[in-house]
Amino acid sequence: MALRPTAWIDATIPGEILADPHQRVRARLVQSLFALASLGLIIAGVARYVNSGVVLASHIVPIAIFALGATLLKLTKSLRLAAVVVLSGGHLALVSNALELGGLVVVFTWDTVLLAGAVYILGPRAGVGIAALTIASALGIAQAQESGWITTPLVATPQFELAVMVINQLVVMMIFAGFYHLENRRLAERLEAARQQAEASNRAKSVFLATMSHEIRTPMNGVIASADLLRRGDLAEEERGLAEIVFTSGEALLSVLNDILDFSKIEAGEVELEAIPFSLAECASSVVHLQTARARAKNVALQLSIDPRVPDAVLGDGPRLRQVLHNLVSNAVKFTAQGHVRLEITMGDGGIAFAISDTGVGLSEEQRSRLFLPFSQADASVHRTHGGTGLGLAISQRLVQAMGGKIEVESAPGEGSTFRCEVALPAATLPAELRGPATESREIPNLDGVVLIVDDNQINRRVAEKMLGHLAVPTLAVDSGEAALRALESDAIALVLMDRQMPGLDGLETTRRIRALSGDLGATPIVGLTASAFAEEIAACVEAGMQEVLAKPVTLRALQDAVARWAKHS
Repeated sequence: MALRPTAWIDATIPGEILADPHQRVRARLVQSLFALASLGLIIAGVARYVNSGVVLASHIVPIAIFALGATLLKLTKSLRLAAVVVLSGGHLALVSNALELGGLVVVFTWDTVLLAGAVYILGPRAGVGIAALTIASALGIAQAQESGWITTPLVATPQFELAVMVINQLVVMMIFAGFYHLENRRLAERLEAARQQAEASNRAKSVFLATMSHEIRTPMNGVIASADLLRRGDLAEEERGLAEIVFTSGEALLSVLNDILDFSKIEAGEVELEAIPFSLAECASSVVHLQTARARAKNVALQLSIDPRVPDAVLGDGPRLRQVLHNLVSNAVKFTAQGHVRLEITMGDGGIAFAISDTGVGLSEEQRSRLFLPFSQADASVHRTHGGTGLGLAISQRLVQAMGGKIEVESAPGEGSTFRCEVALPAATLPAELRGPATESREIPNLDGVVLIVDDNQINRRVAEKMLGHLAVPTLAVDSGEAALRALESDAIALVLMDRQMPGLDGLETTRRIRALSGDLGATPIVGLTASAFAEEIAACVEAGMQEVLAKPVTLRALQDAVARWAKHS
């Protein structure tokens, strides 16, 4: 078996240093420096002795020091100590050589090798130390030579010896360059491997999140929609209360899922903010409307105040702003046992300012420092008492930062809290079709046919039929894309509710085939239903030809609005 070039060097290095790739390279460099410098000094010393019969101490002493450094590495297992001894021995050899040769400052070009070794092995500060020693030694010897303290050289320097010194210097520098290149290449390979592993992990995480979203949202659609219908039905008070518990518990579970998915997308840099005109008053009103029942149940006054100078129509990402305000107002209601919660919107110095104040428990300085950390809550009792993932404020902070702002909090224990943020939202003109109160649902006109429900999940088909039946909308349900195409040609279809993921023909391909039909059939309105909350899924549905996409679980109001908006009517 061939012997590796570094095998004899590795034999002088302790095993624990060899096991560390970072330490191993530097230890090999120290031992190589000792070996090459010693060999060069021996050759130069022999050449001098042959030429003049003189052996200089500067050829003998450094070899002993180099050997000491190499031995210390083996004995003490301290790479730093061995490197300091070897580098110091090299500098001592240069000083003594310059003195013996009558002030030949040119020998200090060797200190460039020592400097490179010091930086590479020990770090920048060691390199600065070698540089300082070199400058001081060179200036001192030059001054001594100028002052006559150093006169003629003791012996002449043979040309062969000078040649050996130059060659040795070149070889050592090539060794440095080789070690640097090798380590840099290995580092690049490790970085590339780490990048590929990170990308693979990110892809696996995306697949996992998409799968989790679909697998949880699909049954949640049945749970929440069924509970919603039950609580609206003719039930006794106790049964209605139980249905209400199922509904609110399902919404709480869905909120946890949404927080985890949102935070994962934000951390992966996959959230892109839109710039679309929306009604700021409608946005704020919808947030307050959603929290009114919870606040009323706690006898907490929930107030909304909008400065008249604030434009109603602004340009920005309305859904994301609504998410931020909802998190802040929801938290305020959650931690306020009595008094009030107030959402105030005013004009700020750099945009529109939002302040959410409450008369709740308040926060200490230590609690405020951890407030926006992911999965963190004020203290352990908060989770036991109120639940939650601890992601709401972390998500809100990152979304506001993406909008160019920052959330700040003023609070003290027992004195309530005030959360403030300011976002640049330019005034805009709201399209006519988007104007109107946020709390009013559209009335469904008389339809020109039935609503075709396409879903391979029996529970989801049944829930959709029940919800549309509650709205007095006639329906036809099928379990596949192929059945949908057949129904489209045999029945009068006013609207198609198309599930995204189905075996065989999925929702995207079925939509494309419908759009490829001639005449009115190809223009049949299609509203997508998807259990994925990812933007790319929704974009794919729209690109395939769907007019709108509803994320599961679908609420009764969202379904009512979609049917009223898109279905063919007489």
